[in-house]
Amino acid sequence: MSKLLIACIAIVSLVYSLYFFYKAAGTFDLGKLNIIHVAGIFFFLQSFLGIVMIQLGINQHHTLNRLIDRQGSLMVTFFVVMVYAVVFPCLLCLFLKLFRVDAKKDYEHYMKDRAIYRPKKILFYLTLAASVACLGLLALFFMKLGYIPLWKMVFHDSSFNLGTERILITGAYVINSYVTNIGIHLAIPLIAYFAFACALSTREVKWIALAVVMFIAGGLVKTYNFAKVPIVFFLLTYLCILIYFRGGIKMRWLILFGAAGIGLLFLIYTIQGTKLNMSIIYGGIWGRIFFTEVGTLSYNFDLFPKFLPFLKGRSLSMLLIRLLGLPFSEQLRSARLLMEFYGADSVYNGTGGVMNSLYLGEAYANFGWIGMVLATVWVAFLFAAFFAVVLKSRKTPAMITLFAFFTVAAPVTCSGGFVDFIYNFTWIVTIIAMVVCHKFFFEKDPSAPLAR
Repeated sequence: MSKLLIACIAIVSLVYSLYFFYKAAGTFDLGKLNIIHVAGIFFFLQSFLGIVMIQLGINQHHTLNRLIDRQGSLMVTFFVVMVYAVVFPCLLCLFLKLFRVDAKKDYEHYMKDRAIYRPKKILFYLTLAASVACLGLLALFFMKLGYIPLWKMVFHDSSFNLGTERILITGAYVINSYVTNIGIHLAIPLIAYFAFACALSTREVKWIALAVVMFIAGGLVKTYNFAKVPIVFFLLTYLCILIYFRGGIKMRWLILFGAAGIGLLFLIYTIQGTKLNMSIIYGGIWGRIFFTEVGTLSYNFDLFPKFLPFLKGRSLSMLLIRLLGLPFSEQLRSARLLMEFYGADSVYNGTGGVMNSLYLGEAYANFGWIGMVLATVWVAFLFAAFFAVVLKSRKTPAMITLFAFFTVAAPVTCSGGFVDFIYNFTWIVTIIAMVVCHKFFFEKDPSAPLAR
């Protein structure tokens, strides 16, 4: 296929995709970010631009060198991404229409809503108690490790292997894995977000103090395994809370945040001893953004079913595997299988974990083309349903926290696995916690007029 034809297809797909994303999000104002905005940005940066550049000849990234049928797999990936670019936002528009949501009008009303719902007094003490318990678990976790990862990241000698240690830490836990995942990795950042939202609402010293303490703890949690990107997503969630609470921010503050985020990534890369050359598109941050995930997506089309049979649901959680009566004794995520097949050397030396891609990859690895179609419909439905529910709910700090959490978490999960959209225990706990707070622990400030 000629490069001219590839460029024409990409331009047509881009135009339609941007149109439908605009209709679904209600605005392109980045100072009023929402969940659909972020999903679109992540998709264009991590999948769309990458595969277009590859097909136009910018294709020397190391990820692509491991493909068995390089040309065929990349061509399939190109057409899948182009079709998805149009179909996904189109489905968002259709589902929002079914939910009777006018994205432009309803989101504008949501952002202009200045009604202030203040937490009841008992909520602070409940949040404080939960914070103390979680901080205790975090202290035990660091005692078990023998060091604080963030401190070790900055001050470590040359014999300390961050890559190997990251894999080892990921499997560490206190009491058991469920307690660690819920009490530390989920609860501490979630409480940090929630305390920040309540502090914005009340402006009381006790909430501000708790928000500061939990912000520090949340930062320690997000850097617990020396990963670089989670801390940026952690800060992005705070930015979203501020946007939803204030009804938007000026573009200069968004630019400042973006510059600070990039600067933070540079700092972490430098601390970890990685040399960055921003002029090399295949290396460092650029290679990770543009090529790694779309390259991994092509692995799915390269491997299944030519060399391995479809997984047929084996990537589902063990709970669903048992409920559905599938004949599998253990879960096998396609991202892990890809790493073992294409990155065996990384697995062997202990520095390789999984190869994540757009969720379509895992859907295809399990159920083929029909799996990709159903996955696209299901994920679009979830995004639209959540957006609709938020826009029709009272604007309490709990709902603002929930909205901000999913504004970042859902698009990030799109770069993971499809099965996380079917059963996600972290999301279930988060929704239950915030909905309970929203329903029972907030009351409207009588001095604040309702804007809508």
